[in-house]
Amino acid sequence: MTVRMYSPGPEGGAGSVASSKGWHTREKAQEDQYILQHEKEKLEKLRASLKEQEKLVGDLSDKEKK
Repeated sequence: MTVRMYSPGPEGGAGSVASSKGWHTREKAQEDQYILQHEKEKLEKLRASLKEQEKLVGDLSDKEKK
């Protein structure tokens, strides 16, 4: 008769990559970087839109003065 021995599994600091602290930290950093980049793009679009609106208001103001 053969008896199979199994390890008790990951305990403490040992384990899969996805559950390690280093992996979690790296994943969070990448998510934060993605969000920051997305927000920068949105801000650039808003600034461009604001410039267009300011130009439009300026043009209307000039027409009103004439």
